[in-house]
Amino acid sequence: MRDAGNLTYKKLHAAEVEQWNLKLQNTSASFFQYPYYGSGNEELPHSSVVYYEFFDESRLIAFASCLCVRVWFIKIGLIIRGPVVLDSNTSASVLEILKKIQKQENYFFLRINPNIFDIELVEELKTVRKVLSLDPFPIYKGSQDRDFIIRRVDSEEELLNHYKPRARQNIRYGKEENFEFIKTADEREAHDAYDILIKVSESKNFKFRPLNSYLNILKNGSKYNLCHLYLAKEDGKIVNVAFIVKDGNGYTYLSGGLISGRYKPRNSPSSLLHHQIIKECLIDEKRSNYNITYTGPEQPLFTFKSSFNPEELHYPPYYTITNHKWFVRIFLVLQQKFLPRIKKMTRMKYGNRK
Repeated sequence: MRDAGNLTYKKLHAAEVEQWNLKLQNTSASFFQYPYYGSGNEELPHSSVVYYEFFDESRLIAFASCLCVRVWFIKIGLIIRGPVVLDSNTSASVLEILKKIQKQENYFFLRINPNIFDIELVEELKTVRKVLSLDPFPIYKGSQDRDFIIRRVDSEEELLNHYKPRARQNIRYGKEENFEFIKTADEREAHDAYDILIKVSESKNFKFRPLNSYLNILKNGSKYNLCHLYLAKEDGKIVNVAFIVKDGNGYTYLSGGLISGRYKPRNSPSSLLHHQIIKECLIDEKRSNYNITYTGPEQPLFTFKSSFNPEELHYPPYYTITNHKWFVRIFLVLQQKFLPRIKKMTRMKYGNRK
């Protein structure tokens, strides 16, 4: 444990990390901060995940999952939708510890995009002169700056009435076919589901994260009812996939895909599959929200997602702690110049890998 006055932090070993999958469910923490989700990030290129506990004297005040990325000889720390502040009155202390971590752990910079619930921490980050209000690592956003949220309701009837007419119509059409809907964490099903994602990506020139990343998240998350695959099958074959991650607030649609089958195009299972997941989240498990994830109006999936009548939720911007202010700005300029080429090379090398 490092010490600087009364404010300290501790890097966690594996057994300690595992316990936070349970502890965080009693907080407003985003799934991005859960160790089960972090296990999937270990499969990203040049990446590892480090976990920290923050203390004021002996009192635990915060937790952080930090994605550590190495670019050449540079060590970068990314805290995505975190840290998890356990007491809002300690936000100033949490920021001081973040500054210590950046310096003592030799991060070139520590990039933070806080959770929407940590208002006090955001205010602290805004007012500290040495904290840069910018994203110096746009090649890996980690999270979007907004979400599409469907709030909790008390009944399926209320949920259906919340949807736009298009979604209700698509759900009725989906019921005309004899689809089989299943919820699973089975690895064999996950391999088959990933084949569907690859087919979708090939048709849309899009890359998904490597299979092992999904498998790690699924294996570690399903133990705590925090991750499952939801599948629609036609004649025993998968035609629709939804990979769902969870936290104490609700479910999030992380990845998915739909392929054609024998069913009529209007009878696609996708709206019905999502409706069943949303119902499980908001009504059966009484969680506060379902995040269908934001898609812009210029994207093909916007019409589908907006048919569920989601609320657009905006998150705080990125903040960066560094002792190398001008070098960080130069680093950002170089990325902006070569960003399209770097992204293309990374996707070709690491995307859609079994």
